[in-house]
Amino acid sequence: MGEKPVVRIGHLKTVDHLVLGLAASGPLPWGRELAHMYLEPVSMNAWNQVVERVRDKTIDGAFLPAPAAMDLISAGADIKILFQGPGSGAGLVKRLGADIKTVADFRGRTILVPHALSIHTLLVHRLMASAGLKAGAEASADVVLEPMAPAMMIEALEYDREAAIGGFIAPEPFGTLAVESGLGAMVCKSETLWPGHPSSVFVLRNAVITAYPDAVFELVRNLVDHGSRPNDLVSAAVSFLDQDPQVVEKVIGKQEIGQAGGCCLPDIKTLEIILDYMRTELGRIGCETDVAGCLELSFARKTGVVR
Repeated sequence: MGEKPVVRIGHLKTVDHLVLGLAASGPLPWGRELAHMYLEPVSMNAWNQVVERVRDKTIDGAFLPAPAAMDLISAGADIKILFQGPGSGAGLVKRLGADIKTVADFRGRTILVPHALSIHTLLVHRLMASAGLKAGAEASADVVLEPMAPAMMIEALEYDREAAIGGFIAPEPFGTLAVESGLGAMVCKSETLWPGHPSSVFVLRNAVITAYPDAVFELVRNLVDHGSRPNDLVSAAVSFLDQDPQVVEKVIGKQEIGQAGGCCLPDIKTLEIILDYMRTELGRIGCETDVAGCLELSFARKTGVVR
């Protein structure tokens, strides 16, 4: 096949993306190193950064929120979704001392979300609607949803002197970090709002898929089947997340990080529901998207472990 390509994959430092850290650190569960490629994880702080790097082709692939990935494809990005990543869930955190006892008490406040086109935004929007509140990006909304890098949310709470921010929703470990720091209290986990909700999807450039199919299969197999829980999972996670070991231990607990069951094939009907909600309720996706045309699932199916 010639010289091995360097495949650069963008991600955030979240538990959802830990499989990438495990895949890149080796040894691989089938006892050999990558034969067809060099894997280079590219860490970023915000999904906006990841989206831009995918758009300008300075990275080859990424873990992205499903709505953001489909929006990119509908806008002409030459990428495909290869599988749905594992999810550790997310936490909706309220500011301590903000006198928020019920969902209705978020009225007049801002809730930080990781990206405008994310499951987290959809979940918060639905939760606020259940309390009769209109949530949105506009200042006139009952609850303003403001996108922000998850890594900045705790600091935003700490330095919001006017207490305009009522809380945030973010993938772990940031919810746990806010609670541990004494700045926030957990309102609920995302699993209680939508059990088994989709998390990030893994996308890759079509040029890489076409030119290096063996490397792509190897990469997908490595990500979806990074075998059994390694004995040093916490230390690997500490390095990947760059967080305190005690926080990482609390966040990970007994989660099956890296297990085959953590990754799955995206459900087309679920993705269509998400797209329809983002378009009709949030006005965030403007054009029609062929969900099936966004997918390239043959590599995941070929692994034999993704269902």
